[in-house]
Amino acid sequence: IFRTVNSEVCTPQFYIFNVLVLGKESCKPKTSNKTIQIEDCSAVVTVTECEGQCQSGSSFFLNINSNSGSMMTICKCCQPKTEEKRIATLVCSGSNTRQFEYTYVTGCNCEDCPGK
Repeated sequence: IFRTVNSEVCTPQFYIFNVLVLGKESCKPKTSNKTIQIEDCSAVVTVTECEGQCQSGSSFFLNINSNSGSMMTICKCCQPKTEEKRIATLVCSGSNTRQFEYTYVTGCNCEDCPGK
């Protein structure tokens, strides 16, 4: 059985316990409005990005049965899980229009960090 040496709030041990053991991850899409401008054409579109907490950190754990300790490292990042292509219509000077395709994130998930 592993137990944390120090489980006070804001320590890596507390964070790992709450995220890893209790599953308190908050990775989800966050929306915002952005102005897309290409030459003399523009439009305000709703875009998304992934934001939130995932399992990440290193902590010392004490194994009571063997009287030894070890480090546990977890590295997860909030990344797109599902997405869709959307098309925005940009209005240009002279009442012309232009199409602009972009990726809209519909779901996020905690995945292994790139380069791990």
